[in-house]
Amino acid sequence: MTFLLSSFVLHQNNNTMKKYLATNTVIDTFHCPLERAFKTPILGDATKILIGYYNYPIVLGFSKDDSWGIAGGSRVPIYNGALFIKSKERGIDEIFERDENRYWKWGVKDFGGFFSNKAIGEWVCSDNKNGTINVEWKYTWHSTNIFTQPINWLFVKIYWRKVMKNGIKSIKEMAEKGTPYIYN
Repeated sequence: MTFLLSSFVLHQNNNTMKKYLATNTVIDTFHCPLERAFKTPILGDATKILIGYYNYPIVLGFSKDDSWGIAGGSRVPIYNGALFIKSKERGIDEIFERDENRYWKWGVKDFGGFFSNKAIGEWVCSDNKNGTINVEWKYTWHSTNIFTQPINWLFVKIYWRKVMKNGIKSIKEMAEKGTPYIYN
């Protein structure tokens, strides 16, 4: 069973700089070893995970990905084009934290978005000690400014929610089937 949580946050840090955030969280239970549930979303084939409406892949692949899979590692996504948008390399994915078999934190930035140019992903696994793993996947999108926050919020709540629902199903299937990883 998959659960979906959503939120809108106005965050103010110590420097009084305001950040406008929109977040979605999906929760599921996987029936596989802890290591598979942990590694599949980051080391697996993201072209089969990041799927939008009508099974349309968001990314076609990655370049400059030799360091992907370790804290500090990065890669450059090759985004799929659309009606008026060319397929091309855009932005950078970076892994901020890897706590083995427990937690990933990564970011996507500089992808040229009008309403958002940064997103943070988090993946948390907890072993139930009965052959099942609880998984929580969270994505937080940062608006470029207060004026783009409504567009960012709609994007996250309508489009990105669907991407995450499709994605967690794909990740679960790959983890439970033992699909080989793309990265070591």
